[in-house]
Amino acid sequence: MPGRPERPIILFGTPNSANRNTKGGGAPKISFPSHPRQIARLEPKLAALQDAIDHNRILIQQSPTGIQPEKTLVFEVSSDLTSFYTAVKNLGDDVERIFDSSADIAVSDDFFVYKEDKKTKKSSRDERKTAFSGKVYCVLANNRALEEMVSLWKQYAKNPNMSFPKGKTGFKDVFKQLIDIHFWGYKERIEETGILEAWQDDLQLEPELSTVKCDCFGSSL
Repeated sequence: MPGRPERPIILFGTPNSANRNTKGGGAPKISFPSHPRQIARLEPKLAALQDAIDHNRILIQQSPTGIQPEKTLVFEVSSDLTSFYTAVKNLGDDVERIFDSSADIAVSDDFFVYKEDKKTKKSSRDERKTAFSGKVYCVLANNRALEEMVSLWKQYAKNPNMSFPKGKTGFKDVFKQLIDIHFWGYKERIEETGILEAWQDDLQLEPELSTVKCDCFGSSL
């Protein structure tokens, strides 16, 4: 069609490892929720994670080999947390970091950019900022590791000043700045292909375009 570039076929594969980004400087100041608010907003997410753990436990009991099923978990946080890597590493060999990447996060009432008046030293929300650069971490974990993470969360929910086990204090930073937590799904696979940006380009060239055709290939395991 005239004016429209050719688009590649999307292949839904497994996520690839990415290099750890340690560059810093110039990052905006992000305001995040109070402890009570954070617990309230994330409780449904962690309840869903607990349900998955319980389901996995049943699968393990029914499995003749007792092999623990693995889950890919996505953490979306408000900043680059170097302590996250140490915490994940100290969960043991049951956890593997798959990749991490920067992500543009839309501001909300819970997470937003704030500015500080140099004269009064008072802070206020920067209404000019509609998004900020956050971080997405993706890890592969089995049921034992998932149970430990949920256990730490439950303890933190009751006491924000709790003492985390040695080598795992990074989870305190994660819990404080956690925007979302969920299992890896097609949302992430689509986003990493860049196809959403391609569709936006197509719609600008041809506004009446509203139908998308997808060819899906599946296999039984």
